Amino acid sequence: MQKFGIFALALGFVALPARSFADPVIIGANVFNDTAFNATSLSILSASTNTAGAVIKTMIVGCNSSVTVYAQSPSGVQVDLLYCQGSPSSGAATLPSPVYLPPGWLLALANSSTATAGINMSYDLQ
Repeated sequence: MQKFGIFALALGFVALPARSFADPVIIGANVFNDTAFNATSLSILSASTNTAGAVIKTMIVGCNSSVTVYAQSPSGVQVDLLYCQGSPSSGAATLPSPVYLPPGWLLALANSSTATAGINMSYDLQ
């Protein structure tokens, strides 16, 4: 141990860059965890709940089928946020960065198969 300490002191200290890693995402105040079975849609965040906007902070979807998490505007425009393809074995997909949903938009999961999909998500309502 003493030899290592002397060796490290002789080498000096190495400073890491200030931004060597991505900034951490703060987990949202609200949490949603659920499972969708057998070609069903799962309502994650309703338009009536999202009255002032929402920020999806973290999201991971586990699947053994084809699963899409999407946002839908009040006028019916659908935007796919996350896709998970689990065939022929299990898969997972993670939201790469936080997403803002404008007021009145809903968030849902569509499970297109007879298999199972699970979602874990944290979010903040504005």
